[in-house]
Amino acid sequence: MPTENKKGKDKILDAARIIVEESGTSALTYKALQLKTGMSKGGVLYHFPSREALVREVNSHLAFKWEAEIKGEAQNHNDVYSVFRAYSRNLIEKKVAPKSSF
Repeated sequence: MPTENKKGKDKILDAARIIVEESGTSALTYKALQLKTGMSKGGVLYHFPSREALVREVNSHLAFKWEAEIKGEAQNHNDVYSVFRAYSRNLIEKKVAPKSSF
């Protein structure tokens, strides 16, 4: 079971992801995080003393979750081809593949 610190940090990271998805990166402020998480500014600053630290951690958090999701979808997570097929399916289904400019 995660510690209170880990739960607070994950709560902030999940809130940050939602804020960026809904309103873009410029909306990612300490005030927005306070409102979304119900935490105090000091609580948010305890975990992320700078916006740069927050953005870096959000990126790592999302990458880790995505990798775990892909490995979970792969029939055999030790087989590179199975993981690649899961990765490809994930890109297509979520429509995150790069779009052509043509």
